[in-house]
Amino acid sequence: KALFSERYRNALNELNGEFVQVSKNPFGVEIPSPSRWGEGLFLGYGKIKGEIACIHAGPAGTYPLMGKDLLLAFPHLLKRFKHYSFSNLESAIGFLYKNANEEKMEPEEKIWGSAFLSLIHAEYILEMLKIKPHAVLGFCSGETHAILAHGIWKDLGALREDIQKKEVFSHELGGDFQVISNRWGLFSEEQNTLPWQSYREFAPKDVVLDAIVHERRVFLTIINAPTDVVISGDPVACLRVVQALKQKSIRTLDFNISVHTPEIKDYWEPYWQIHSRETYPNLNIRFYSAYLGDTYVLTQEKIADALTGQIMNCVDFPNLIEKAWEDGIRVFIEHGPHSACSKWIHQ
Repeated sequence: KALFSERYRNALNELNGEFVQVSKNPFGVEIPSPSRWGEGLFLGYGKIKGEIACIHAGPAGTYPLMGKDLLLAFPHLLKRFKHYSFSNLESAIGFLYKNANEEKMEPEEKIWGSAFLSLIHAEYILEMLKIKPHAVLGFCSGETHAILAHGIWKDLGALREDIQKKEVFSHELGGDFQVISNRWGLFSEEQNTLPWQSYREFAPKDVVLDAIVHERRVFLTIINAPTDVVISGDPVACLRVVQALKQKSIRTLDFNISVHTPEIKDYWEPYWQIHSRETYPNLNIRFYSAYLGDTYVLTQEKIADALTGQIMNCVDFPNLIEKAWEDGIRVFIEHGPHSACSKWIHQ
């Protein structure tokens, strides 16, 4: 997440994968002492051990004005969006900057907001800092953001229009949760509350699985870290689980859509069709899938399979990170809002 100046980037010379510290960059600018780099920033030298991966965060952490300082410093980062078939960039992500004091965002706004920041970070990392990752991972919808950010798809604007036209997150998987309502035989006139809610539990996965084993409509939907998981489902049933676990640290997720569960499997075909798009594979980077738990070959059909499978099954983030580690990844560069993925990787 570091905001480096272009002149300091030029102070690092990359020679066959080795980074050396120099006293001045080619333009004669002195490098500041380590104490002036700022908290959490380090100027290192020597060979980097292992491979580098870009990891794209999910949408739940989206917040107003995110990316503002980066874009004010480097406004040319927006040039990437000229190639994504946006008819109007302001209509697409203007909500991030118009309502700075409004904390509440709809889930779909968070999805597009996090996609926007992921692409901005990718432009900064790949084009300005000239970092060449060996692999790419995504957390939840971050997998879709990764496909877009690395040029595998080039039609973010059209994808957004298709999703809105089909009311994927405003009606089918969110909003009035039509897919879940159909699955459970619910009718809108019978519902006093929404049929779906998610809770973040700070407890081991196995403990949570034991607690939900007798609840038909509660599901383990995300494993963030060994003792950090998300359960989702019928709100009343979820509260029974919450009370049974007796955990002091529990959060209701402010991102309520029915995803990462086989309960939406009836929506496989419509979702797959939306995500079957013209594809431009990058053979120089490995792409990981949470659904497959491994890398996969990027074709139009396989991308649609991976993204649809991921949204209809529990996301096991530690499993994905362990696989990347086994494959030689040692440096993870997080893209998108906040730094939750980095914290979970440390765990």
